[in-house]
Amino acid sequence: MPDLAKHDPREATRAERGATKSARPSANSIKQALGRRGKSPTVRLQLTLKVEFAERLETLRQEMKAESYAEVLRTSLRLLERFLAAEKNGSRVFVKDPDGTTWGVDVKRGVV
Repeated sequence: MPDLAKHDPREATRAERGATKSARPSANSIKQALGRRGKSPTVRLQLTLKVEFAERLETLRQEMKAESYAEVLRTSLRLLERFLAAEKNGSRVFVKDPDGTTWGVDVKRGVV
């Protein structure tokens, strides 16, 4: 097991208490959030990204004129879900360049 104290002093405390750090929320925390009354249920996530990916996320935020990273992620999820559903139903996704060149996208594999 890696020495967590070298990375973040708070991690050693969590490990000592026997707590586990999860990259995603538990099913129970999501169910609890969905069961709450009010505006809109939310689940807080913390992401650790390599600098390259953080820069790409920021570039997307600026290009989309999005107010937050959450907005970029929500939009990305909607698009990906729609494209995956289309592929699942036998459709293909294509991009048409301004010069008329058309090329297919394998959404599931992330291949252009």
